[in-house]
Amino acid sequence: AEATVSHFFSSDDQQLLVLDRSPFYAESGGQVADTGTIEGQGFQLEVLDCQKNAEGTFLHLVRVVAGEPSEVQPGSTVHCNVDSDRRQHVIRNHTATHLLHAALRQVVGDHVQQKGSLVSPDRLRFDISHYEKIQPEQLAEVEQLVQEWVLRDVELKIYDGIPIEEAKSRGAMALFGEKYGDRVRLVEVPDFSLELCGGIHCQRTGEIGPMVIVHEGSVSSGVRRVEALTGVGGASRTRADEDLIHQLSSLLRVPREDLHDRIGTLVRENRSLKDGKGSAPSRSLLSELDAGHGETRSAGSAEVVIATWQDAPQEQLLQVADALKRRGGDRAFILVSSGNDEIRFIVGTSESLPSGTVHAGQVAKMGAGILGGGGGGRPDMAQAGGKAVDRLPEAIDQMSRSLEDSLAGKDS
Repeated sequence: AEATVSHFFSSDDQQLLVLDRSPFYAESGGQVADTGTIEGQGFQLEVLDCQKNAEGTFLHLVRVVAGEPSEVQPGSTVHCNVDSDRRQHVIRNHTATHLLHAALRQVVGDHVQQKGSLVSPDRLRFDISHYEKIQPEQLAEVEQLVQEWVLRDVELKIYDGIPIEEAKSRGAMALFGEKYGDRVRLVEVPDFSLELCGGIHCQRTGEIGPMVIVHEGSVSSGVRRVEALTGVGGASRTRADEDLIHQLSSLLRVPREDLHDRIGTLVRENRSLKDGKGSAPSRSLLSELDAGHGETRSAGSAEVVIATWQDAPQEQLLQVADALKRRGGDRAFILVSSGNDEIRFIVGTSESLPSGTVHAGQVAKMGAGILGGGGGGRPDMAQAGGKAVDRLPEAIDQMSRSLEDSLAGKDS
């Protein structure tokens, strides 16, 4: 876009440029200003910020990157280049705040009012009136509702020059602390959101892409803050979260659906050790097993090993499981840690056992069902648990019978 220099002010620490017209968005309503470049005969300026004064004049904070400040003269013709990629990130976040606002009012309550916002290229921040912490399940519902409207790819409708009283009568939401004239601009997502807004927006909701809520917290009494990422930022956050879950799952050697219980168990074990109530790290469950702990049942030419320990660390149960898998001979095993209010167990098979003989995951799921819990895993290794401690004998009996029947059947 071409423009003409009206005024240029230069000092040691900053330069301000005024044009007769400007394609740059001046910071307003929580949306940050555009950045970019301005080029003229013999000079190039980097636009760092753009503000609008009380008279409506756009003040461009610039830095001379080529040429000399003295070459920037009133009357000079310049070419303005807005950083379009950065603006696209900003407008995605801005349109997302409108969807977020509507979703919060629908899920949390219609008492919710906007108390401030920041719409930048890398994230959006939205402050609302609310008297307590927004619960995780509410945030999940809000996020899902926003994503549903993104996927609908609805076209936004912009209405310029609407009388303020008409806008209010139509139920338009106003920005907290913003002053409006007699005529206003409305931004509508049909059937979902209607707000007074002078900012730049997507043409369709589908341009927002993924939206991920990453933080909720208190700003002051009666004001909560929600932060979210959209577009590439939202997708990158989702990828990072998935990678973290995969790393934790591999590190702890449990399927992702068992991570919560596994980490909770580790935390409790760590606290017990600190309090002097837990099992010493040097304890060897495998040595105890080899010394006669537990029982071994014959099943045709194979065997079923069953062993239960009181509050055994999961990591040591896994060590025993690994050892039993590698040892020669066909076997299946059930290794149990019994606590006062929780049962954890591992079902597995030796490496030499023919594939398809036993499905450890199905057996573990059966045992977890008896214990009122959950879990599962691979055919050769599975982890599960439950809270019905008094039903442990029944669970072990049913699982061992299933393993014995499968192992005996392989010989027939």
